[in-house]
Amino acid sequence: LGVNKSLYMLGSDICPKLVAIAKGRGHEVMTTDCLSLPYRSGIFDAGICIAVLHHISTEERRVEAVREMVRVVRPGGQVLVYVWAMEQNKKKFETQDVMVPWHLQPRYTRGFEDGCGHISNTKKKRNRKKKERIEESENNSSQNGIDHTH
Repeated sequence: LGVNKSLYMLGSDICPKLVAIAKGRGHEVMTTDCLSLPYRSGIFDAGICIAVLHHISTEERRVEAVREMVRVVRPGGQVLVYVWAMEQNKKKFETQDVMVPWHLQPRYTRGFEDGCGHISNTKKKRNRKKKERIEESENNSSQNGIDHTH
């Protein structure tokens, strides 16, 4: 990350797949829920929360996530919370307080198991097999004189 090598950094994410990716890149991370962090109060000197809050469903839950982050940072420590701006190139949000659905893009997974809300390879295979069965059924029916083109 290009930061001070003497720092001890610990990452948290609710998505096991992202945690596995980060671990695979040599980072110290664990799967946690930002609404209930498994750390002692005041254990960290600083905390960062980047691009998370807009994925939490209600204002109350977002406030709780910030409170929980502040809880684990020592008094006098620093907290950085970074969220999306309302002004986006591709999307215009109608209000400032909005929940944005999150899906891990397949290009970032590199073969890790599913668990973060996107279509898994297993589901894709099932869909492909189902499509093949339908096509096979239609082919058999057409050979028997049944017309499926209407």
